[in-house]
Amino acid sequence: MISFFMLPVYTRCLTTSEYGVMELLEITSNFIGALVGSRFGDALTNVYFSTPDEAGRKRVVSTGVIGMTVIGALLTALIIPIGPYLSLFVFGSTAQTQYFYLTFAALGVFLPSEAAFAYIRALNRSTLYSGLQCMRLLLMVGLNLVFLVGMRMGIRGILLSSLTGASVTQIILTIFVISRCGWTFDVELFKRQLRFSLPLVMVPAGMMFVHYGDRMFLKYSVSLSDIGIYALAYKIGMLVSYLVNPVLFYWRAQMYAVVKPGDTRIYARIATYMALLLATVGLLCSLFARPVIELLAGPAYQRAAVFVPLVSLGYVLLNASEFFRSVLLLSNRPGREARIVIAGTVVCCVAYATLIPSWKLWGAASATVLTFAVLLVYGLWEAQRAIPARFETARLARIAAAALAAFGASLLLPRGGFWIDIAGAAASFLLYGAMICSPGFLSRDELAYLRPLAARFTPRRRGAAAGM
Repeated sequence: MISFFMLPVYTRCLTTSEYGVMELLEITSNFIGALVGSRFGDALTNVYFSTPDEAGRKRVVSTGVIGMTVIGALLTALIIPIGPYLSLFVFGSTAQTQYFYLTFAALGVFLPSEAAFAYIRALNRSTLYSGLQCMRLLLMVGLNLVFLVGMRMGIRGILLSSLTGASVTQIILTIFVISRCGWTFDVELFKRQLRFSLPLVMVPAGMMFVHYGDRMFLKYSVSLSDIGIYALAYKIGMLVSYLVNPVLFYWRAQMYAVVKPGDTRIYARIATYMALLLATVGLLCSLFARPVIELLAGPAYQRAAVFVPLVSLGYVLLNASEFFRSVLLLSNRPGREARIVIAGTVVCCVAYATLIPSWKLWGAASATVLTFAVLLVYGLWEAQRAIPARFETARLARIAAAALAAFGASLLLPRGGFWIDIAGAAASFLLYGAMICSPGFLSRDELAYLRPLAARFTPRRRGAAAGM
């Protein structure tokens, strides 16, 4: 998310080649982080809810946070001897070694932070969770402005701001965990958490390859400048995940209490709401990509706009897949999710190897969509095997048709300057809204729930309230 908010600064203070370097650093860090614990929060949540007593749950949290703190420290220490070799592998030079030191120091702090955030989600403390995430984001943005704009520190300033922001947040989270759960470590309990998370290791590792592996293939077919262009398009398309991930995180923490054995009506209804959210966010990213990039980035980056719709579609499919795959954890079958991601990774590798050499950037984007479609179909099939549900197919079909019609209409509109592009995107989105809001989409219980809310904002109600 920080990368998106800082786009106007990054694209003006970094060349396209430097932006490509940042992208490769992020890819390497995310891949290593995926291997050593990015899904540990799911294991902590599962063990937490399967522990009946409050004292036991506190031990679960304390053990998990301490364990990930130790792993994060070991990871930070490990990068010292292997940093030059890693830089040589990724960039073909040891000149970027200092960047890896800072990147992995920040990663070592992020690991225990995510374990603590999993505890906050389990407590259903959404305000606290959002507040801390916003605080970390604002701190990083402020430090980026100081280091990158004020002190002209370039890539090193960006990495320092990430490390500082992560460290401050972790201090606050540690105080929160200690105050509520104490500071105890249970070796057997940590082993239990690791055993649950072990099959899930392939999930984030495979997903990192799916997310970012195309850059590794692209570096042999295009220039670092082209990678920078594609990275910007990818950042805009990934905004789908940035905006939907908080909902998915919340769902994965609360689904244990929401989905009841033999009753999947709420699960099916939430699937409809998730589809509506994904279609809306994906469409907004696609329609407004051109004016947003014109506003945020310099002239050298404008070519990125043409790739955004395809990347956005891919991330709509991916997040839908993640929603369905999450219910596999309800039946304690994390191995099934690993099989799904392994299959997607194989498809992705073949697609990258065959499409990128010929189609370059378009091949990378097409391979991404193909892979995410496979993950959705396979994930839905496995989810239905685990927890069969009757989904609201008519409403799902209307959502898909409305989104396709609106995007198709946008392609027919003339291209012009910034304001013409804004007007065209807004008109297309209004078409989508009209199709969604047409009679028959909302159920009776939804209408009954929404009427009192809508009445609060009508002029008549506000006038009556003022007269009183």
